Amino acid sequence: MIKIQSSLREKTGSSSSRRLLKSGLIPAAIQTKSEKPLYIKIDAKEIEREYAKGNLLSTLAKITIDKKETEAIIRRIDTDPVTENIIHIEFIDCKNTKEVKIKSKIKFINIEKSAGIKRGGFFHVTKRHIALICNKENIPNFIEINVEKLTVGSKIRLSDIILPEGSKLAPEKDDLIASIMGRGLKAEEEDSKTEEVAEDKESKDEKPKDGEKK
Repeated sequence: MIKIQSSLREKTGSSSSRRLLKSGLIPAAIQTKSEKPLYIKIDAKEIEREYAKGNLLSTLAKITIDKKETEAIIRRIDTDPVTENIIHIEFIDCKNTKEVKIKSKIKFINIEKSAGIKRGGFFHVTKRHIALICNKENIPNFIEINVEKLTVGSKIRLSDIILPEGSKLAPEKDDLIASIMGRGLKAEEEDSKTEEVAEDKESKDEKPKDGEKK
């Protein structure tokens, strides 16, 4: 859990947001089920420091808004396309709920030990976060996936993941997480063809020529 100090915004809109960013503050909104969104402003240095750790999308936040407290999970972070600095954050209020939907970071291990990589394959990642539904008191910081046994052509899908106890997958359209692709498969096929040609040549060399005794 992280603690965030904030205050309500007097004005909203793009021009107001730009002024906040220039003054070292980040505009944000907390979406609630029963009330209108709460528009707040947060110290940029404080939130950028947490963002750099890489787990902000899977971290419960205790937000103080002008001395009042609530709990929330980040739904979305908008960044500047050039500087990659945060320009807006959208929170979901979860003070009165037990389960939350979060995006947990995927940590791939033993990539260099993979048979597919050793054969010249390329490790292609299509998802770096996965959506989970879990208890807000037991949010996993990351999901670890071991790729050591993968060969060229292997694919990792959501159904292949072993989830922590108390967590379940949130519905997603695309279930592909990563795969090993590239020249490795061609290399194996070429090696196989080379071996076949060598065997054929060796077999022909062993056959006696006309006039020769067996």
